[in-house]
Amino acid sequence: MKFRAISVLLLIGVLCAAPVCGKDYLVPSPTSASLTLGGGTQHDVSFTYSIANGTGSATNYGNSLFVSFSIDPTSTAPAEITSGATCTLSSNTVTCPVNVRVTAPAADPVSDKPYTVYLTFKANPAGELRGVNNSIPITITVPKSAPSPVETTLDLSDACGVLRGGDVGLTAVLKEKISGNSISEQWVQFFVAGASVGSAETDSTGKATLSYYVGSLPVGDTPIKAIFTGTDTYIGSSDEAKLGLTYIFQGFMPPMNADGTSVFKTGRVIPFKIRILDGQGNGLITDATPEIGVFKLSTTTAGTDSETAAQGTPDASYFMRYTNTTDDQYIYNWDLTALTNGSYQVKVDLHDSQACGKGWTPTQYGALLSVQKNK
Repeated sequence: MKFRAISVLLLIGVLCAAPVCGKDYLVPSPTSASLTLGGGTQHDVSFTYSIANGTGSATNYGNSLFVSFSIDPTSTAPAEITSGATCTLSSNTVTCPVNVRVTAPAADPVSDKPYTVYLTFKANPAGELRGVNNSIPITITVPKSAPSPVETTLDLSDACGVLRGGDVGLTAVLKEKISGNSISEQWVQFFVAGASVGSAETDSTGKATLSYYVGSLPVGDTPIKAIFTGTDTYIGSSDEAKLGLTYIFQGFMPPMNADGTSVFKTGRVIPFKIRILDGQGNGLITDATPEIGVFKLSTTTAGTDSETAAQGTPDASYFMRYTNTTDDQYIYNWDLTALTNGSYQVKVDLHDSQACGKGWTPTQYGALLSVQKNK
């Protein structure tokens, strides 16, 4: 009998080791939580505790029985209980909702970091309740921080084309601002007169080039823009420039020789005549505003081909005028009587594009002549 009594006591001890022994106990739902949060961000986690019946002595429910919840000090990440820190257990049907707000520590630049927050509870009076899980783990993974994006510069070049002349290349170069290193395999978007016209990818030198058809774009300088919007690695940048379209200057027409051999000796005016074309080789451009200038170089004459000046009326302004669709020329009658003997340079500014470097300098549109009157 003594042996049997010991066996019964041992069996009871084994049975009562289970959590259902003794008084009622709290069951959390869920029993754990797992989060992935960016460094410094916050997240709320909700739990609900309910009561399950034990098989031992009865729990004394009432307004004096309550449960308090707290964050265990061994937690490795900041957390706070924002609601449900205490719960009064007036009966075994009461549920206790608890909300925990966790804050992820700062991200590590080298590797992902794990953290754990523990939610615990305590019954008052002590001993009235048991817990299936007195400490709920909330695991947090903070991914490593991305490197700071690199500042960039985008250099958009002026582009130059010809009126109705087809395609023009728009070119921008993308580089790192501090190091000056070229940035490849990035997309640059191009705009003409505020409208998007396409995008191109940078090559190994950081250059992005887009072929743009000028179409009916007018002569002159049109604003263009290039934009690199940026990525996680690079900060965006932009630049502005000009797309210039010019006329084709066909040259000076008789009676003046473009090679500088003309010498004007008699007459009232020198009829300077020019002809301009578009990119298709077509004339009949009637709305240009070419401006002419005559500049003395020396008092000696260099020409050898004697020309006779006209007897017309000198023009008052310095802008040339269109003749007619038959001659298809611009003309200016320069007052020969106002010129002294010597060598001169004639320059024409078509007032088409400054971005293309036209105008008075350099002298793409120019010729030499000599004046030798009374000889």
